[in-house]
Amino acid sequence: MEKIQEMLLAAKEGSAEAFDRLYKETYDRNYHLVMKMVKQEQDAMDILQDAYVKVFQKLSSFHYTGSGSFASWTGKISYNTALDFLRKKNHILFLDLKEESGTGNTELRLADETASNEPELEMDRRETLRIAGEMLECLSEEQRTCIILRYIRQMKISEIALQCGCSENTIKSRLSYAKKRLFDQLEIAGISLD
Repeated sequence: MEKIQEMLLAAKEGSAEAFDRLYKETYDRNYHLVMKMVKQEQDAMDILQDAYVKVFQKLSSFHYTGSGSFASWTGKISYNTALDFLRKKNHILFLDLKEESGTGNTELRLADETASNEPELEMDRRETLRIAGEMLECLSEEQRTCIILRYIRQMKISEIALQCGCSENTIKSRLSYAKKRLFDQLEIAGISLD
């Protein structure tokens, strides 16, 4: 029996020491993942604390399927907890979505700025967030996740593929379809990017 599997069995039976060892086995990987998403150490630590509380609460329902399954499972919980945090914080400002001329590359530009001291800018920011939120809602959860990880969190395709548990080609396809859908939404709304 593998070491991780033994620790899981002991943790499910209530061993705090086994859970602590499982935590230490997976924390660094999850910390780096969450830091890439939120960019702030204190936020990352708070998110991971919440994530590991969820891991502990759901441990009895986890089914071990191989050496990397527990690490992947905690990674998904950490990732989803970070996404929930970002949705609640609502601090991402959608600035521009345009296609670079002739290259076929689409660039989503975002900024993490607060205009709360300037009422006109704050109103513009809120309206921009509302529009961006509506546009992203037209995407499937998988496409929306890929867009957020790639263009907002600046993750590499290979990192997104690892996090989502699928191939790099699948991620590229999801991004391509998502960008096309976003451009279609802009066209329907009568917004030009020229």
